[in-house]
Amino acid sequence: METIIDYLNFVSNNPFMWGVWAERLIYAIGLLLTVSTYKKTRIKGYLLIAAFFTLPYVSLISREVSHQINKEELIITAEQKNRELQRMMEQGQPIHIDHSINIPIFEALLVLGLFFVSKRQITSNETLSREN
Repeated sequence: METIIDYLNFVSNNPFMWGVWAERLIYAIGLLLTVSTYKKTRIKGYLLIAAFFTLPYVSLISREVSHQINKEELIITAEQKNRELQRMMEQGQPIHIDHSINIPIFEALLVLGLFFVSKRQITSNETLSREN
């Protein structure tokens, strides 16, 4: 990495950061769970929940398409930021770095709750089919 801005871009945009992958894994598990529950119960509400779990992947694809379309502008902006940070470093000014950590707790709770609901739904459907 040549400059500090390169490092900051790497940290903030790196798809291998654990929080990003944890969130994608949780959404994939939720998607698989809702689709398998829909196949067993045929309750259409599970398809809407499955659509919710596909949103991060649609966002990922649209972000990549946008990046490819605006590649030249992004390079120019990154070069301007590099020059500005280099100037600030040479002058001895402090550089403030904003970085957030994403822990997908709510998404995990949603998938866990969905697991329990779907388990109960599948069990009740199996019981009803045995009685008939």
